[in-house]
Amino acid sequence: MWLNQITAACYQEVVKAFSKTGRRNEALEWYNKMKDSNVVQANSVSVLAAIFASIHADVVSDTSMWQGMLLQAGSQMAAKDYSDLIAALAKAGRSTEVEYWIRHLRATDMLNELYFDVAISEFAMTQQIADAMRFFELMQADGFQPTKSCYNSILRAHAQAGSTDKVEYLFNRMVSHGVEPDIITFNAMMISYAKAEKPDKVEEWLAKVEEKPDKVE
Repeated sequence: MWLNQITAACYQEVVKAFSKTGRRNEALEWYNKMKDSNVVQANSVSVLAAIFASIHADVVSDTSMWQGMLLQAGSQMAAKDYSDLIAALAKAGRSTEVEYWIRHLRATDMLNELYFDVAISEFAMTQQIADAMRFFELMQADGFQPTKSCYNSILRAHAQAGSTDKVEYLFNRMVSHGVEPDIITFNAMMISYAKAEKPDKVEEWLAKVEEKPDKVE
């Protein structure tokens, strides 16, 4: 029967298309067809496709439903799948759901600094500074030291907001934890002072770059 020969990629695209347009019933119908077929390996792939589509369409209830089904599928997700999911949720401002998946990864002994780094970076890039800082603290509470990328993401967000006090605090914290600043770090420092209309401080930090070019390449 031809129905059994529909590929995993086909199921994935159809489920994603219906989910993206908010047509939950049709998306579920195709998901169930997939489950009844021999393409069982596509379970988590198709559900992830539906999750990303519903996040993109900002259909909150559907996103929650598909996330529950993802756990029910029982398929082992790759690290990149979790990373992509956390990134998409963070970018959409869904911090509660990001925290849910962080807890899930912790419970399954899969949690590492990468997932925090991804979440913090997305929150910071979309200027969701409060959430970026909250996960920055949660990261350390879980025993992971923030990476240079993590520090730089938050520094840039505070710099764009002109929060020189926060930028200075984070820079000092970064250095005290043995994380070496780079040119991205120094750019953030100078941008923060420029936005705060403190040109003398900008020149002060520029001088630091010129003093240690080997440290900021």
